[in-house]
Amino acid sequence: MLPKADTLNFVTDSYHINSRQLRQLNVQGVENVQSTSLMTKLPRDFASYLVISPVSCTKQRIRGNYCPFLLAHWQQPQFAPLLHGQRLFFVCEQQCTTLSSSDGVTVDVSAVPDLHSSQEEADTRIILHCTYIAQTAEPTKTHAVVRSPNTDVFVLLLHFSLDIGLHILFDTGTGNK
Repeated sequence: MLPKADTLNFVTDSYHINSRQLRQLNVQGVENVQSTSLMTKLPRDFASYLVISPVSCTKQRIRGNYCPFLLAHWQQPQFAPLLHGQRLFFVCEQQCTTLSSSDGVTVDVSAVPDLHSSQEEADTRIILHCTYIAQTAEPTKTHAVVRSPNTDVFVLLLHFSLDIGLHILFDTGTGNK
């Protein structure tokens, strides 16, 4: 489900495992990142599976697999009608890709070098995206909505709001709250 908007930015954290950490994981018997597919069986207690532990590094494996999987999946033609008339900026690790559909039949995919970033935290990447929106938006677009449950994002937006140059609306909460 995509919100009704002309432009959407899907920004996530990145997890960089350096070679030392990777060797340590292999010594502890943790498998390397594997590809994920629609046929991947989910654990019964998914919430517990997502909890990070120093031994399993499950959070890195899940998110490290999930974003590339989701990006590749959304590039399929069946998502073209959902992307018709919208631009989706999708962050996957250090890269940012835009997905759109001009005809509702095919998905147009292109890299956005201005939004490539080595920042691991989505908190700071959101500021980069807001600044990019302000610089590239039509003059009639004066507002941006940032949705995040993270208080750090709110504080960063307050600090950078004058530099960004847009009216920022902060949408937060969990579930229906």
